[in-house]
Amino acid sequence: MAITIGPGIDIGGGINIGSASPSSFSLSSSDFTSSGSNGFYSVAIGGNVGFNTNYGGVGPGQAVWNVYLSANNGGSAVKSAELAALWTAQGWSLTDYTARIFNVSWGSGSSAATGKVYVGLYYGDSNNTYLYMGTVDTGNNDWQTPGADIYSGPPYIELGGWLLPATFTLYTPEIASPGTWC
Repeated sequence: MAITIGPGIDIGGGINIGSASPSSFSLSSSDFTSSGSNGFYSVAIGGNVGFNTNYGGVGPGQAVWNVYLSANNGGSAVKSAELAALWTAQGWSLTDYTARIFNVSWGSGSSAATGKVYVGLYYGDSNNTYLYMGTVDTGNNDWQTPGADIYSGPPYIELGGWLLPATFTLYTPEIASPGTWC
């Protein structure tokens, strides 16, 4: 009887077999020139350097920061392609807006060095790419429920100021919720 070990297997002690699907990405101010929010009063936009969440009691899908990665809107076609490749490698749809939990390491000067965010992507092509994110208050375990109502909450947003550059790594086990972005 043969034992088959597939790619991406981590044995421990720094030993691994094959390569796993990409599960992280970085975002810096050089990746885009504009951003926005459909979060009404709950998100203050900091251009392409970050954002502030300043009103509690709403879900991450309502207090959402929209990063315009479309090349025809000043975004990076290279970053758009990188994110599309990451989503594709994971087997995720590029157009359904599904939100997934990522661990995040924020840039210097942020309210916290690390945290959790819901991240969603819409990729039609390099001129039609949008990244959506909402911070997550991890003070309770509501964020750990797949399929949670990320618009109204719970879970709720984490208040603070969030600066780039930032690195996002997929939280495992994967937690996904329908794309209910504001």
